[in-house]
Amino acid sequence: MNLRANRLVPADNRRSYTWLIVLRGGLIFSLVGGWVLVQTGGFLRFPLYLLLGITLLFTAFSLVWISRPHSLKSQTLFLYFQIVWDPFFIAALILFTGGSESIFSFLYLFGIVTASIFLHRRGALLIASLSAILYGGFADLEFYQILNISGVIKPNPAREYFFTVGANIAAYFVVAILASSLSEQLRTTQAELEKKRGDLSSLTAFHQKIVESIVSGVLTVDASHRILSLNRSGEETLGRKTTEIFNKNLNEVFPILAREIEDHDRIKATRPEICLQKPDGSLIYLGFSLSALKGEAGENLGKILIFQDVTRIKEMEKEIRRSEKLAAIGALAAGIAHEIRNPLGAISGPLQLLLERQEFPDEEKRLMRIILRETERLNRLVTDFLRFARPEKPQFSTVNPAQILDECVDFIIRGRDFPPGINIQKQYEPSRPISADPNQLRQLFQNLLINAGEAMPGGGTLKVWTRNGSENGRLEIGMSDTGKGMDEAIQSHLFEPFFTTKEKGIGLGLAIVHRIVELHGGRIQVESRPGSGTAFTISFPALTLGENHAG
Repeated sequence: MNLRANRLVPADNRRSYTWLIVLRGGLIFSLVGGWVLVQTGGFLRFPLYLLLGITLLFTAFSLVWISRPHSLKSQTLFLYFQIVWDPFFIAALILFTGGSESIFSFLYLFGIVTASIFLHRRGALLIASLSAILYGGFADLEFYQILNISGVIKPNPAREYFFTVGANIAAYFVVAILASSLSEQLRTTQAELEKKRGDLSSLTAFHQKIVESIVSGVLTVDASHRILSLNRSGEETLGRKTTEIFNKNLNEVFPILAREIEDHDRIKATRPEICLQKPDGSLIYLGFSLSALKGEAGENLGKILIFQDVTRIKEMEKEIRRSEKLAAIGALAAGIAHEIRNPLGAISGPLQLLLERQEFPDEEKRLMRIILRETERLNRLVTDFLRFARPEKPQFSTVNPAQILDECVDFIIRGRDFPPGINIQKQYEPSRPISADPNQLRQLFQNLLINAGEAMPGGGTLKVWTRNGSENGRLEIGMSDTGKGMDEAIQSHLFEPFFTTKEKGIGLGLAIVHRIVELHGGRIQVESRPGSGTAFTISFPALTLGENHAG
């Protein structure tokens, strides 16, 4: 007969076998010990003590064996030995406690039920057959006086005797069938339960992957605003790990978010935006929406916050508003500039002719020179403004921005107006060329370098660099100073024409820088704090290998 043990994992096997060994040993000791204490007849006591000793040793050996790791095959053989051992041990116990009249004949049922649990129906029927053979065999030997352990001279009437024996044997098989059926149903139920657990686990993992794959941040809090979860995108956006903030109050970690979600109805109707400071000190803009976290019965379990980093969108909106404003100002001022330039030409020309004549006193000539000088300065101002309002079309060619930047640095620092005591640090990473107008690029770099020098009149550190941008296919060019820096109010007007914080500035340098960057399809970013200096970062589309733009 091919018996197959229930193939559990080794840890479950050891746990199940341990329970079998302990339960069997405890049952034998309690029943036999109680019987010995109560029994006062003339039956032999020594064999019972011997059986108890064997039970103790066998139990101890089994527990020691099962506590050590073994292969599945060894565990299966061990299980067969344990279950087959039971009918023989029970037969010996019955033999020494009254034979067919022993109260322990029901213990065969224990072995049959155990076999049905571990060895299924075939095993249960096998143990039931073995139990029937042992029980019926000893009953026959006792009936025919071949074996007389009980000391009874005449057995019960044959009909009643064999009916009792037959009823017990029939009970063994009935119990084997019923117990194995129940055991099979239990195993089927357990298998279905494990399958459902596996499906639930897979579904939970799938849902978790969905949440982790969402590009938006997802933050959940309970009814007390304690943080329950934060997905991977949320961790990257907020700069915090879930393990750092789990079970902490939202007001403790992100107080501005805690204040915003209090007004649930307002947030449901709109998509508010907030400015949040990350742990590294940088500021980001978040757009978010709020939903209630409901239980199965519809009860309120907390809130779900879905958010996105809209910092780049806010910057683009700011760029669009600035461009629209600059375009309107430029269109208006361009006409005015032309009207100013024409009278300037009419003034400067006659003045130059008058200065050549000798009849004017020196004092009058000095005044004429002042007028001429201021006229030329005003003309340069108008020229710069026209260059901003109506810039020349760039003459694109393939250029190495690091080379042009380095030339501009060397030129500017040798100028007499550049402050002394400034340490120049250059860092040019190997990078791809860009398509740009080299003259406009020089104008851009020189304006920024002049501003950096003016921000450090007492000396400092000026860093310039080129590197491959964080966005694929772009090149970043930057410079930073250790000057006095700027607050947000100044930064918001930085690229507007005629806005300046300098005593003698006219406010067109950075406006022209911004216009040149726009004409080259680039982007410019400013990072500055009062007392911490200023950094400008410009990014341009880089050319691929072998690509050459000119014209």
